[in-house]
Amino acid sequence: VVKLLGEHARTEAHSIGPIRGFGYDHHRLAEGRHPTAVELDLVADNRTVTVMHVSGHGFSVNSHGLAEAGITATIPTPPGGVIDRDEDGRPLGRIFDAACDLLTGPEGVKLGNHGPNLHLPDDPVDLARMLDDAQEAFLATGVTTVGDCQVTEREMRAFLAARDAGRLTLRVVMYVLSSHVDSLEIDSWLGDDRLSVGGVKHYADGALTGGSAYLPCGCGATHGHLYHGPGKLEDLLVASANAGRQTATHAQGPEAIQLVLDALGRAPLRPD
Repeated sequence: VVKLLGEHARTEAHSIGPIRGFGYDHHRLAEGRHPTAVELDLVADNRTVTVMHVSGHGFSVNSHGLAEAGITATIPTPPGGVIDRDEDGRPLGRIFDAACDLLTGPEGVKLGNHGPNLHLPDDPVDLARMLDDAQEAFLATGVTTVGDCQVTEREMRAFLAARDAGRLTLRVVMYVLSSHVDSLEIDSWLGDDRLSVGGVKHYADGALTGGSAYLPCGCGATHGHLYHGPGKLEDLLVASANAGRQTATHAQGPEAIQLVLDALGRAPLRPD
């Protein structure tokens, strides 16, 4: 991981600014664990280094990135989040689930305890370029319709700008994250044949592959966590159903899945 990130950082296109990677799986690393901040400091100690876990539920971050985000021994772990720490409380580098809000900066996208924050700060021009690259890759393999299951104001703006400029070559169905439905004033099946809102995305627990799915019986050294306190997820799902919104809910642990099933059992089949 360190070698690949270092090679990436030395390319001309990525010689300044944050260094990012995606897709490490700690189960497949020789060490059998997540990269530490000290190890990622070998990539760069004067630039932020973040590498996203294959689950999409969090990052390993170098010391510079932790300091820049204000993640220290004294900062509390947000509800629904994970910050790996040493015996003195100092962060070791792994930031998962709701704790990822700390990595997006004071003006960045915030999700609270509604999901893992994957929305690291990016310029709108860079977002447009990434969307263009993704569309090209999908179309090259024959994929013409995609669903984005974690849309906030930032992603919606990017999709709308692409559509209005004639650059949206895919059909995109957006699932708006539960914490952003009200701010986006989503109250119906908005959209057209190119860009539409399909429903609302909810999260019940963390990820099995990341070691944060809710497993009260234990999964190695962790029992994972739920994103919401007792009754809250059920209330959110019932509210979505009452508003006539389709839902897509991430749930991996058996108890988390049961919470979703119980909530759907309370929800009306059709809104009143």
